[in-house]
Amino acid sequence: MAQVDVIKKPAFGRRAVRTFLEPRVLAPVIAMVLLSILVVVPLATMIIAAFRPAGILPLAAGGFTTENFVTAYTGSDLFPIIKNTLIYAGGGVLFALPLAFTMAFLTERTDMPFRNSMYTLMFIPMSTPVFATSLGWVLLLGPRAGTINQYLRLMVGSDSLSGPINIFSMGGLIFVHVLGVVPSMWLFLISVLRNMDPVLEEAASTAGSSKWRIMRRITIPLMLPGVTAVFIYFFISGIESLEHPLALGPTAGIETLSTKIFFTLLPTADAGRNYGIPAAIGMLGLALGLVGMGAYLYMVRRASSYAVVAGKGFRPRTLRLGNWKWLALGFVGLYMAVKVVLPFGMLIYTSFLKFYMPPVPRLFDQIVWTTNNYERLLDYRFFGRYFVNSFVVAIMAAFITMLLVSFISWMVVRYPSPLTRLVNILAFMPLAIPGIISTIAFFLLFIG
Repeated sequence: MAQVDVIKKPAFGRRAVRTFLEPRVLAPVIAMVLLSILVVVPLATMIIAAFRPAGILPLAAGGFTTENFVTAYTGSDLFPIIKNTLIYAGGGVLFALPLAFTMAFLTERTDMPFRNSMYTLMFIPMSTPVFATSLGWVLLLGPRAGTINQYLRLMVGSDSLSGPINIFSMGGLIFVHVLGVVPSMWLFLISVLRNMDPVLEEAASTAGSSKWRIMRRITIPLMLPGVTAVFIYFFISGIESLEHPLALGPTAGIETLSTKIFFTLLPTADAGRNYGIPAAIGMLGLALGLVGMGAYLYMVRRASSYAVVAGKGFRPRTLRLGNWKWLALGFVGLYMAVKVVLPFGMLIYTSFLKFYMPPVPRLFDQIVWTTNNYERLLDYRFFGRYFVNSFVVAIMAAFITMLLVSFISWMVVRYPSPLTRLVNILAFMPLAIPGIISTIAFFLLFIG
């Protein structure tokens, strides 16, 4: 019997090793390790930092305190900040969704001219720098020297020195935010429209149902889960947005959750840098993000239950617009002009000025042109460093992200199991964590 036991144990060990090395087991384990390093460990470090006293790093020796939460959540500015954040995120989605859906519908389901070119053109506004767009609209809609405001006052003969439009307001923040999220939202909604099998609509039409009844009973229910998921996704993105609120918010006197964290992280003359308070504030952003992420995952699962099982490929019906197709094309062109041409045309104009002058008739003779701005910009001592840094970060971030996401996506689809579902949820965690909070988490993990 002793000899039999000696023979069986190595055999069992080899089977266990072979089982572990199978892709269906090894792949989720590797993904869990990678995601734990990228998500869980930094997040745990931030949570620890929220309970550490001022001057003590998260992983250093020392006591714990709840004073950071008292300071963060008892201030008189807490509720205005939460209100501003929700208005900014919610208003941005409410206005952006109809625009993005209209352009997605025109691209995917109509005979609008040049609609195939949309798949290329929409990546232009998607790639425009956020801060540059904000600066362009400051030059256009600044309350005093904004070019559009100058022309509006000239047209109505007003002697006012400011207005009538003020980009430094909640409306201005939402306006610039809407322009920025429409291209990404368009890309999401394209897939929702493209994956709609028209077989139910055609069957209802054959049975004599009216277009309104088909829209109400079939089209809208089929699209609603996917569109709702897109709404939730971009609402979460709005909560964690930093660029536009940071570019326009301080001048407007508007503070959101992300800018509150950013400015709290800055050192002060008397107390230095305190990581505990921004980490404590970040916990609120994390909670909001987790709720939104749960709703998003639920709607994504619900959307899959509306799939139509068919034995052959399908092509959604194309709606013929007739003469309206040129109006539709003009609508898309107007968006491109407002998002790209106007702000970046203004930036190009300003880049050739010695000092800023709005391009209005009464100031034409005072404009001083120069190329010194580009000469200073292209100085190899500065431009080379900025260009190389930006290029390396962009290329490496895109490459590593796509490599990791492709691996996780392949694993979740190829080997469905409770473990891969957990990996899928963990992979969505960065969606729930505002970008500035992730930055703090990584910073606190490695500092010291």
